[in-house]
Amino acid sequence: MGRLAHLRISLPLLLQHTPMHVVIVDYSCPDRCAWWVHGAYPPPNSRVSVVSSGYREAFSKPEALNLGLRQAAEQFGEWLCVLDADTLVTPALWGWLSVHVQPGKFYFVEGYKPRQDLTGLLVVHARDYLESGGYDENFAGWGAEDFDMRCRLRFKLGLPFEEIPCGLADSIPHGDEDRTQHYRVKDKRRSHVANQHRLIANVRRWTGSHILDLDRDEVRRLLGMPEARDRE
Repeated sequence: MGRLAHLRISLPLLLQHTPMHVVIVDYSCPDRCAWWVHGAYPPPNSRVSVVSSGYREAFSKPEALNLGLRQAAEQFGEWLCVLDADTLVTPALWGWLSVHVQPGKFYFVEGYKPRQDLTGLLVVHARDYLESGGYDENFAGWGAEDFDMRCRLRFKLGLPFEEIPCGLADSIPHGDEDRTQHYRVKDKRRSHVANQHRLIANVRRWTGSHILDLDRDEVRRLLGMPEARDRE
């Protein structure tokens, strides 16, 4: 929704550097990204398809992600790779995934700031994604739905994870206005805090424990938090 300028840069690189089939979600995009995709990558020989949300007044990232992932799971099958419109893949990413990815695990980019724009990158088996119930569409406004999905796969399904080296992807620099202009939230910070509280409640429901009482190193990695020495 409103990210066509980023998609024009990231999609050609994705198609160049990987053999992935790509599902683009047009979530009431004011830039008419579906129109651009159909023109730039016309069927039937394209690896790119589009799923549209229908009319929406405000952006819901969890709903957009579920629309695309369910379509991808039905259309292409096994492995799903979640990528934001501003994510730039390197030529080495596909080689790493080809060697490391195996059933019964999920994968996300290691680290924290300045890698925060890559927290949405997730690789998961379609079966595990569907069993998890997908992204929590009760998250409203900006943030935390990506960390919630990591915790959902780990604590609800019990799947182990492996971190993708952060040097295998990058992101297009942009400001908070691009992140929040279509969310229609009055206060970005308050919405983020509310989403964090929902994440904590979800983890308690899956584990019976507060997230701070779980394995500290594991939680730190799932939430992209620095170690104490890194904060100094």
